[in-house]
Amino acid sequence: MADFFFFTDIDLLNNQISSQAFGAAGNVSSADQYRTTSLHSSSGSPRAYAMCDGSLCIQQDQSNASLINLILKPEKNPEINFSKIKYVIYKGILKSSLLDGSGNVVINPNNDLTASIKRSWDAYLLSTSAPSSLPPEESLGINLNASVTNYSDSDLIDNLFYRESVTFQLPTVSGGWLIGDFSPSLFGLEIIIENIGYDPVLKLGRNLENFIIVPDLPAGYTNVQYFQYWHKKEEILNFVDPCAFYGSFYSSKIKARTFAGSFDSKSGNDIYDELLKGTQNTAGTDGSFFNRNKTYIDIRNDNNQSINYYKNYGNDIQVAYDSTAVLSVADYYQSGWPLLVLDNSAFPTGNTSSDNLLRLSFPQEFNTKPLVYISQGFRHFSVNTFRRLKNKKKFVELTYIESSFFTDELHLAVPNNSGAGDTTIISSVILLRYIKQIDEGQYPVQAGSITQRQNAIDNLFAPFNMRIPFSASPGIRLKVFEEETFVNKSFSKDQFTARVGIAEDMYNITLFAYAKDIRKNSSIGVGKPILIVSEKTKEEDYFVSLLNKRTFKNQLSSAKIQLASSDVDYLTFSSGSFLEHGLEKISRAKSEEIVILTIDKSSFNAMQGLLATNNVLMDYKVYIGAGKVDTLLDEGNQEYTVFEIVLRGFIDNSGNLEMIEIPTNEKMYSHDNI
Repeated sequence: MADFFFFTDIDLLNNQISSQAFGAAGNVSSADQYRTTSLHSSSGSPRAYAMCDGSLCIQQDQSNASLINLILKPEKNPEINFSKIKYVIYKGILKSSLLDGSGNVVINPNNDLTASIKRSWDAYLLSTSAPSSLPPEESLGINLNASVTNYSDSDLIDNLFYRESVTFQLPTVSGGWLIGDFSPSLFGLEIIIENIGYDPVLKLGRNLENFIIVPDLPAGYTNVQYFQYWHKKEEILNFVDPCAFYGSFYSSKIKARTFAGSFDSKSGNDIYDELLKGTQNTAGTDGSFFNRNKTYIDIRNDNNQSINYYKNYGNDIQVAYDSTAVLSVADYYQSGWPLLVLDNSAFPTGNTSSDNLLRLSFPQEFNTKPLVYISQGFRHFSVNTFRRLKNKKKFVELTYIESSFFTDELHLAVPNNSGAGDTTIISSVILLRYIKQIDEGQYPVQAGSITQRQNAIDNLFAPFNMRIPFSASPGIRLKVFEEETFVNKSFSKDQFTARVGIAEDMYNITLFAYAKDIRKNSSIGVGKPILIVSEKTKEEDYFVSLLNKRTFKNQLSSAKIQLASSDVDYLTFSSGSFLEHGLEKISRAKSEEIVILTIDKSSFNAMQGLLATNNVLMDYKVYIGAGKVDTLLDEGNQEYTVFEIVLRGFIDNSGNLEMIEIPTNEKMYSHDNI
């Protein structure tokens, strides 16, 4: 299990005030602001510790020459149910703790980062018979600044970590390493999570403090402007409050240390008392984190936007905070942002147990088969409430109530500090996916701004937002996204949340989705979890062929569907050889736990051209969908289905936002009814 660490000395943090805390920061100059940085000050000389294993790059603070920021790219995620962390940015590091005035790395034997760089540099000098010298600043990447091509403020942080054929590789660090000294007057932490379509820019790593700023709606705003306003506010969902991140280790453990001590494992109430509150903050109202009693309720729709992003559910949910209260209507967007934030005042006073009961009911209009997937958080059980949920235990099917506008109840648990003597929420994140299962008896409907899914392919892939960070050159490059997408095949026989990915080889673009948590499966038993990693290979092969050899041990095989004009290769899981050649048009590999679409590059480029031709708004995700063409019999008298690939996106029709479905004239063939 990968260890995770607190980012600084727990006994040196001063009381954090509201103007330093992560979260809504009021309306300034006719714009709503949301602070994505958690800022702190210290009573001593706080040190920065690597949160986890990973690679690291430093960037100059744009407003203070004596400060730098550290960008950490984690190697692994914590062993708790938590969104994939893309980057962690340490704000307000003293430049002098890592670099001297001559632009060389400071050699401090107590600093694990600089000591590691020195060892690597000395080995390089020895191998090249070069004279002794100090490691240059390029060893830490600070030279990759706005004056260098591909590293302007608007370029991507990814550009730092996916370089090729370079003289200086960025250093790797181990969790718990001392990696610099914070400026005690003001420093901070920012955590960015991975979501398809959001690629953080370098400017975020060059400021001490960052805000998401959304200008007020103009008078007489249009439907498109209203949608754009709330779409911009969705950007906060790419960040997580560091306070809630550490509080989410309540049922696990986090390693932390005092300035004079060593790392110890903290869990349960100790996380609140020592990390979030801090024993050095003796006043009852003071704490290391202002948000220590705030829990974030984050409810997403099928496409990983907030629940009413498409205006198909309404803003209201129903909530109750104990076992006897009547459910009451609450505006999920009451904070002015797409999150529901709860604090101690929401729950009955006097609770000294380890959990607070949260009861939720969801709007069911247009959703005749509602399902909730608990991505983060805990269900409320009579015993062992804070056990980690896995596979089918993360799914809760709710009842469709025709006489009501809401579903039946979901019971969740919010951690409580049982030693505090009164109701004391421990900050955490509850992330739920509110899913509409495929309903065989329901005719396709457009609800709000979105057409509901009618098969597994609909809205599964947003290929034009799935950026591959590796450079385009000979070989195979692929990116796996940890964002959870629900796959519902064959009218509920096969259901799972999936990791999705995109791969490019010499001839094809391949989209794939493979199981993370499985709810229903029609096969006899479930095999080992599929493992596919982001990478760039030198092999000039077809991605599906590589996947077959590496992941499926040559268990993929090719079957032919006999058409009047030609044969179409169709992939299936069975014994036999796999035909290693380009797949004609679009083919699909099918098993109980993976979906694959392969599109030749010329067809993929033509699809992109259709978006421009039809004036599709590219600020919003464009999804692939399947329109059924016909059901036929192949030469073996086996039924197969032909689907036309369509693209679904939005256009501006005289100020009204409309969904458009664009035929591509590309076909997909499948023996499965998807």
